[in-house]
Amino acid sequence: MLLKPIFALFACAPLFICSVRAADDTKQFEEMKSLAAKAPKGLINLTGSEFENLISKSTSFNSVVLFTASNPKYGCASCPDAVKKMEAMSEHNKRFGNSDKIYFIKLEPENAIDIFKAFKMLSPPKVLFFPATDNVNGDTPKRIAQIDIGPNVKASEIAAKLKKLTGIKVHALEPVDHLKMTAYFLLACVVYTIYTMIRQNKLTIFKFLYGLSSALLLAAVLMMTSGFLWNKLKNPGQGAGGSSIASHFSNNLQNQYSKEPIFVSSCYGIAASSFIFLIKRAPAIDNKFIRSIVTILCLATVVLASSYLFMFFKIKSPSYPYKLLL
Repeated sequence: MLLKPIFALFACAPLFICSVRAADDTKQFEEMKSLAAKAPKGLINLTGSEFENLISKSTSFNSVVLFTASNPKYGCASCPDAVKKMEAMSEHNKRFGNSDKIYFIKLEPENAIDIFKAFKMLSPPKVLFFPATDNVNGDTPKRIAQIDIGPNVKASEIAAKLKKLTGIKVHALEPVDHLKMTAYFLLACVVYTIYTMIRQNKLTIFKFLYGLSSALLLAAVLMMTSGFLWNKLKNPGQGAGGSSIASHFSNNLQNQYSKEPIFVSSCYGIAASSFIFLIKRAPAIDNKFIRSIVTILCLATVVLASSYLFMFFKIKSPSYPYKLLL
């Protein structure tokens, strides 16, 4: 008779274990949900112990983990760009997506060096995908997959890869391509000019060929000076981002971010255009008062653009000796 209670106890043991594991999994899920809600862009910064407790064990959610080294002392030029790609996905996921099914996580060496060693992450940035386990007992091992996050890979391509792995719709908030927008604007201006000349019967073969060659020459000059070719060939990172101009510049002469030549060439273009206008057009203005105002504005524009150029040079090389206004 005593064997029956013992058999009943053994029979209930698996159910008890399953309920305990389910409770632990629910606790992990709620904690991850809370951390994601607190993260400004949905990218959760975990410590090594938090990673062990929340990710490495059996979970009911998918995790995308970025191993990065954002501190400048590590000299990781591509890490800020990798963080921005992760934030592009995590922010979209938090605002519009499935924030309770997949989480985006960041690990730094200062807080999780043991995890870096365990996964042999010697050259960040690297991304590992940790899928949800197939059962609550955690008997099915995690099929960890590495995802490419190199400089030639866009955030949207990583999102597409994650969709294939999970079946979850993952998207990315891609940054605006200013170069492409500028090219479309210039093309629209050329088309509008040709259309206007045709309507006014002022378009001849000579004028068309002259205008077309001038436009092609101008486009070639802009491509060479704006950094368009550099970005196409090298596909550099976009920098750390942020509201300050310095965040879009690499603080050394060996590296260059994608927006650096755009800032520099824009300042050169503004300064040169203002100087040419000051010499060629301002003296032809009949009204003395307006001529004086235009002259002052042109000089101020040249000085301001030059000041920004000196500031850019100072960011790239702290030993640069010159400074104007900024």
